[in-house]
Amino acid sequence: PLDAIGDALQGLRSRSDRTITLSLMPSMATAWLVPRLPEFLGAHPELGLNLQSSTRVVDFEREPVDMALRLGGGRWPGVRAELLFPEWIVPVASPDFVKRHGKPALERLGELPLLGDPSERWRQWFDKFGGTPPKRYVAQFDDTETLHQAAAQGMGVALGRWTLAEPLIRAGRLLPLTRTRLQADFAHYLV
Repeated sequence: PLDAIGDALQGLRSRSDRTITLSLMPSMATAWLVPRLPEFLGAHPELGLNLQSSTRVVDFEREPVDMALRLGGGRWPGVRAELLFPEWIVPVASPDFVKRHGKPALERLGELPLLGDPSERWRQWFDKFGGTPPKRYVAQFDDTETLHQAAAQGMGVALGRWTLAEPLIRAGRLLPLTRTRLQADFAHYLV
């Protein structure tokens, strides 16, 4: 994905101002891009980078933004979108939660305290891998980073977005409950 960003920058290299303005969601900046920036900027020392963390859609005609990293279906009118990588969904929980409840079989996830929106991701998960959804979800969140933090605090099992959950998994704050992943119906794009 960083090579794709580098390739896209080729057309901008001839500008006298070599600062690139990149818009991206705050959670993506923190969990995915910032840890990769030292290597990227080391490979491109001639570039400056201006990151704009935002959840709103960029108006490239009116805003001084060169490109954006966005999550979606990849079809936005009036712009070119290049697929960077797909997103995967995986059930995650804190090590303490796993100690208390164990790692369940896929079809028994609904027996545990679940976090998240019962109408979308969990429904897709149960439709694909079986099991019975619970009658009640412990808590719902409108922000993926908050969902991941709630799971890391031991509140329950979250269906984590792999791209954002992976740093918490590497840090030992979350554990994937299975190797099985669900490919999301959205992906990461350079726009």
